[in-house]
Amino acid sequence: MKKHPYVLSSLLLVSVLASSCGGGAADTKPDDTDVQSPQISEAADGDAETTAAEELPSLVIDERWDGEDVTMLVRSEFLYEFLNDDTADVVNDAIYKRQLAVEELLGINLKIADITGTFSTKDKYLGELKSSVLAGDGAYDIAASAANYMLPVIPDGLFHDLAGNRYIDLSKEWWSQGYVENMEIDGSLYLATGSISVNSLDNMCVMFFNKKMREDMALENPYELVNAGTWTFDKQVQMSHAVTSDINGDSVISADDRVGCYSYNNMCIAQTISFGLDFSKRGDDGYPYITYLSDRMVTAFDRFRDFRLSSDYLEGKQDGQDTLDLTTVMQQKYQNGNMFIMAQVLSSAKVMRGMDVDFGIIPMPKLDESQERYYTCAMENLTVVGIPSSVENTDRAGAVIEAMAIDGYNSITPAYFESALKGKYARDNESAEMLELIRDSLWFDFAYLNSVSLNDINHLFNNSIIKGKEITSAFEAQKEKIEKNLAKLLDGYASLKQ
Repeated sequence: MKKHPYVLSSLLLVSVLASSCGGGAADTKPDDTDVQSPQISEAADGDAETTAAEELPSLVIDERWDGEDVTMLVRSEFLYEFLNDDTADVVNDAIYKRQLAVEELLGINLKIADITGTFSTKDKYLGELKSSVLAGDGAYDIAASAANYMLPVIPDGLFHDLAGNRYIDLSKEWWSQGYVENMEIDGSLYLATGSISVNSLDNMCVMFFNKKMREDMALENPYELVNAGTWTFDKQVQMSHAVTSDINGDSVISADDRVGCYSYNNMCIAQTISFGLDFSKRGDDGYPYITYLSDRMVTAFDRFRDFRLSSDYLEGKQDGQDTLDLTTVMQQKYQNGNMFIMAQVLSSAKVMRGMDVDFGIIPMPKLDESQERYYTCAMENLTVVGIPSSVENTDRAGAVIEAMAIDGYNSITPAYFESALKGKYARDNESAEMLELIRDSLWFDFAYLNSVSLNDINHLFNNSIIKGKEITSAFEAQKEKIEKNLAKLLDGYASLKQ
């Protein structure tokens, strides 16, 4: 494990970056349509209006921890989220300045420790964290890692309740309100996500489309469809079919042919979310219950299965292949310019900025026009943060987390969208506008994010297609286990209150 002391000199003054001009991202799942999109701030240009000190509760300003170390344990693979000295890149520069600003604001030395933490190496990360908590050594004040394996260990008592922290205000726009709404139990929230991490932005599932191919094939404009609310799964299927052609004449559609839709297993999960399909809901008692199997789920499954098994859909192979490796391969193949739609995470835009053919970025489609809004899925390995239960000075840790989230919202997120995606990676103003819609439609589901504890319920849809099973029988075969495991999970949460 590497440790990176990154300490601010007391003589270095760094201004805390500007506040956003608008309200928070509307990432809950409301029916109302008057959601206001956050305006991009002038932070990227350095025009500071409100400091983090002014945003934080006043007693934080009076309570400095001069010279004290605060250590944050992160994943090596996503170290860039919290430690970055590449000031030539505007996003990395904002991350670099945030660390300096938070250290100066609170009078602390923020140290970043990292250890491998992919899903396949999760035992190393969790082992390090659990060992520290059990030893009570207070080695780590803050832990940041993947939601899909951090959430299942909450009942083990590894984290303090963030909702009860003196300095953390989970109602603020720098915390994902869709996540807060869906993940809190009995008024407690042990891990949170939001603007503290760029990983939640990188991990948003979107669709890239080849602009030249659209023009050459005289297809409808996806931007206009999105804005009209008519970008639906039927449109995706129709366009994909119109484009697909066996160019090399071998009777098999491959990456060497003209491909309508290029996707892979995890993006099937993302489309489940984009179709507005619930895995769970909250009952009158406030607790989640499983709602997976519905008429709408069955309809969506049948239609998507037919499309996925058609020649208009090319599957990115994932047999034992790491998702990060597969993503890299897909990004490379898409740049050849012979694929119309590619379903991938938004971070792919950064990789493909050298692509000769222009591409656009749009949200994943609705199931049909009766669906009131678009829903964006963030892959379940998005970063969540918490305070290990062995930490004694939770006030200090909470102040650091809140300050980092505020600065992320005021500085890093605007830099990501405005200066990076809008200025360098996205090829047109329409895609830039789409990015705000995509971010504003971000949606979370308790069962989806807790899928590891619930018999991989999020993979039931795509695995049933692969195995040739009907979704009804596949769910019924797992229903009892899923509901028992949900009850066990909720009992674990309840035990934390005793």
